[in-house]
Amino acid sequence: MRKYSQVFLTDETVCAKIAAAVEAMKPAEVLVEIGPGRGAITKYFLGKYPALCLVEIDRIMAGFLSDNFKGGYELFNADFLELELDSVFGKYGACHFAGNLPYQVSTAIIEKLLDFRKFAGAVFMFQKEVAEKLVAAPGGDAYGYLSALCAVQLETVRLFDVSRRSFSPVPKVDSSVVWIRPGPPLLKAAELPGYRKILSASFAHRRKTLLNSLSIALRSDKELVRKNIEATGLRPEERAENLSPAEFARLAAAFRNPLENPK
Repeated sequence: MRKYSQVFLTDETVCAKIAAAVEAMKPAEVLVEIGPGRGAITKYFLGKYPALCLVEIDRIMAGFLSDNFKGGYELFNADFLELELDSVFGKYGACHFAGNLPYQVSTAIIEKLLDFRKFAGAVFMFQKEVAEKLVAAPGGDAYGYLSALCAVQLETVRLFDVSRRSFSPVPKVDSSVVWIRPGPPLLKAAELPGYRKILSASFAHRRKTLLNSLSIALRSDKELVRKNIEATGLRPEERAENLSPAEFARLAAAFRNPLENPK
């Protein structure tokens, strides 16, 4: 394993399928590939889009790309999570994204894109566990913060699974490719911060009741929390995994930015 614990996609059939899924998005302005590594998929993108940008955190891999792909793209040797997206990509009318996202930063990257006004769609490969969370419905083990976060802003489709044997070195888990695009927003932009706070607090202690998890995470009086929950028509004894995004939205409205006045 290298410094950033990369695994490299080596199955050309899978590379071609991912490239075809990206092409089906019809990127109109720019395609941004996050973590291209050795360029296994990059080579399918060259010359196909009005603009191609590569964001690679590893200095050695960035050098490899520069040495092996001569022109037709703009390379950023940077951490995607530290990029100011409006400054770097704001000149484009619509931004599409692709990449194999590392497990530990998958949620952070999705959150960053949700806050980027030019985000128009993405085809990402995730560890299978993350992909299951992205498309999960309430009531299942996979349903959680990421599921409910995406549900109010995105449309997600799980396209196909990728065997761990398609990578080198071989990881311990399989992966899945997911297509993502902005959907009809269920909340106004001003309501999203409160929604995220309530989601995070609700799932902070997943095995506890909604009442207990919110009381602990928000550091708030339990009776006040109970009243806020009951005001939405929900049961304080319910668990977060059973709540729909619409119910979380009602809950967030009832609490009115609860983290501003912790006990």
